Amino acid sequence: MERIKEYVRNSSFHGFHYMADPNRHWSERVFWALVFCISGYYMRSFLKNVFDVFQHYSVNLVMDTDYLEWNTTFPAISVCEHESPDKLFEVCKNLFGPNRDLNIDFFVRDVVFFDGVCYSCTQCMEGTLNCSENFDLLIKKIKGDCETIIQDCTWNEKPFKCCDNFLPLLTETGLCFTINSIQTKKKNGIPLLVSNGRTGPGLLQLRVTESIKLYIHSSEEVPFMNHYQNEKILLNWGSTYTARLQIKAIKNDQNLLSVDIEKRQCRLPQEHNLRVYNVYGYSACVVDCRSRVQMILCNCTSHYIPYNNKEGVLTCGIEGLSCLTTYAELLRNLRKEDLNKFGIKECDCLSSCDEPEYEFIISKVEINKKNFKNTNGTKINIGLDKLPTERYKRTIVRTQLDLIGTYIQLISHWLRY
Repeated sequence: MERIKEYVRNSSFHGFHYMADPNRHWSERVFWALVFCISGYYMRSFLKNVFDVFQHYSVNLVMDTDYLEWNTTFPAISVCEHESPDKLFEVCKNLFGPNRDLNIDFFVRDVVFFDGVCYSCTQCMEGTLNCSENFDLLIKKIKGDCETIIQDCTWNEKPFKCCDNFLPLLTETGLCFTINSIQTKKKNGIPLLVSNGRTGPGLLQLRVTESIKLYIHSSEEVPFMNHYQNEKILLNWGSTYTARLQIKAIKNDQNLLSVDIEKRQCRLPQEHNLRVYNVYGYSACVVDCRSRVQMILCNCTSHYIPYNNKEGVLTCGIEGLSCLTTYAELLRNLRKEDLNKFGIKECDCLSSCDEPEYEFIISKVEINKKNFKNTNGTKINIGLDKLPTERYKRTIVRTQLDLIGTYIQLISHWLRY
């Protein structure tokens, strides 16, 4: 006890030596003890507030207008073949004969262009329809390859080889061909399409020979069932699609990886433990989430789920697709964890830290009715309306080193108040 008293009497902490000074009146010593305890309580509260600010406001999103040296990445464009009744009829006639039960055509359509439901699978299970479980054969016979579907590609009016750049990308609704995506592995072809002050606004043009669904999305995202409606366009054969859009990209601080995901509320492309795809995107996370719920409900997953490793994963046959159809509405709908809405919760799927913001200035589909017979496919014309003059910048405003420095400064001031 004497050593403690000696320490307090000789301490440089302001007010400490008054509490142990025997020459002071007891009331004065009690006063200084109360002052020290009260100030300590408020200092603790202040330090907690500093920590809370660090936890929730370490990252700031600001507008950047220093646009002269920017490279703006063009959106990824995905071309996914859509069902064509005439083509479907002809292929089924060749496969099953002209005298087949025409309900088999509906089964083939449900499998090849699977969108979460297979109503015809019920007939197959009841035995009223003789259905094949060789889904790969049906898909191969119906769907065309890249060379057949995509032709006459140009970037800023310079031709390039379409299928060196529109690469296969398996999605939960089937095989698509995608350009400018980091989800695909490119061996040849041109680099990622970018626009800047030297190249001017980018312009991508191509022609497709089948009815398609066209998806416009960022380079880390993929087409999926819950794709934004304004970024998904159904193009029937013989139409012309024109789009002009503006982009607000996001530039991330190079040290963003050092900030916890919970604090910045987004994930970088390399930050994931998904069983599907190699790069994180919000859509990839939702597909992974949906596949996990499919396994829980039906003990199998859709034949189109793009697993990195299918070991131990059972792909649904006819019975499995019928089960998925039963839960189709549940599986298709997404809900936030705190909302009382029918559907699967989003499995903590955060947005991508790199995801830009797209605004469509023009998005129109036209059909040349006067010269329709001479039409040789669908023409697509997508470009930037102008080079962006603004972008978002995600910066780190408080690091762990800042927190430690603030703590040391505050505590030292408090002990010498």
